[in-house]
Amino acid sequence: MANNLLFTSSLISTILHLYFLNNISTYIYAGLITSLLNHKFTNIYFIYLDRITIFIGFIINLIITYNKHLLIFLMISVKLFILAKITNNDYYHFASHLVLTYLHILIYK
Repeated sequence: MANNLLFTSSLISTILHLYFLNNISTYIYAGLITSLLNHKFTNIYFIYLDRITIFIGFIINLIITYNKHLLIFLMISVKLFILAKITNNDYYHFASHLVLTYLHILIYK
């Protein structure tokens, strides 16, 4: 079953990435694609594929932002994602997508 709010969030995030960034890393493309697939066609395969991609992306983002003022945005995004899972509130997840998109624009612009 699709999650319309999170699919819309993923779509907005994808559009913002494509609009603001000329040079998008392969891992960002992978994250955008798996997020769109997961939130549109929610099934166990896409959920795990997205979670694995999120974990790899987190490690890459952590390396890139370590010892920089940008690390706070990564931590906020992670906290929002965890809060979304704990409270079962998709608006926190939506906000997590937006904060991570903002972080990528700051890093790669």
